[in-house]
Amino acid sequence: PSHKLDVAGNINIDQFSTYRQNGNTILYASSTIGSLSIGSNAALNATTSSAAYYLTAVGHAAAKFTTGANNTAFGYAALLTNTSGTDNTAIGYNTLYSNNSGGTYNTAVGAYAGQNITSGDHNTAVGYNALASYTSGTYSTAMGSAALQNTTGSNNTAMGYQAGYNLSTGIENTLMGYGAGSNQGVGSYNTGIGRSALRSTVGNLNLALGFQAGYDLTSGQQNILIGSTNTTGGNRITTGSNNISIGFNAAFPSSTANNQLNIANTIFGTITATSTSTSVPTNFSGTLI
Repeated sequence: PSHKLDVAGNINIDQFSTYRQNGNTILYASSTIGSLSIGSNAALNATTSSAAYYLTAVGHAAAKFTTGANNTAFGYAALLTNTSGTDNTAIGYNTLYSNNSGGTYNTAVGAYAGQNITSGDHNTAVGYNALASYTSGTYSTAMGSAALQNTTGSNNTAMGYQAGYNLSTGIENTLMGYGAGSNQGVGSYNTGIGRSALRSTVGNLNLALGFQAGYDLTSGQQNILIGSTNTTGGNRITTGSNNISIGFNAAFPSSTANNQLNIANTIFGTITATSTSTSVPTNFSGTLI
């Protein structure tokens, strides 16, 4: 024979036996619990746990300690410390690495995606470091490299490179676009769509649509800012609340005042704070300086 072991035919082992190399399990399959592992120490506990039904683990130490059912792990140390968590999908280096407290229904694709999720449920992280610092939050979706990387709040949605990057405890935000809400901290219930929209806000209930819309907004709340801007600073809203602007490069008489209206840098007014009516004392064309 050309090798010490050269077989023409089948090798049959029982349902809990494995193929090993230098003492490390490299291949295991069970028709009894429907599990498959390929790689050194992949799904190591599945070989002795009948609870690990329908587990697929490919890669060194992938799903090494998993005993939960319906998990899929592809990549070095993917789902490494997962124990009883079920219905998780981890694809990439260190994805869902720390899921050791029963986190379920999580999906992570990309190196380090969701690596610190321990007990969080129903989260989706796609991209390098997406949701990387997330621990026990739920129902968040991060798509894009470093999207929601440092967030711990729940029910957030971020799409784009570094969208929601530094969002910390804020909840129920929607951020779409390169760097949208990238420095947002504790703000909640905000919607920012467009590159760098709502970049640094910590306020709540703001809506910004367009390139750099709401870029300068910090603690202001309940503002509606529609339209792109190719400049920042000046009289862009920072701490003011309940303001409405519509149009390209729209600004206000004051960046800190409340209840201001600007439509296309042509119609200016004051929104009555105690009713739904609007007072428009000035109607002219021009640009605010």
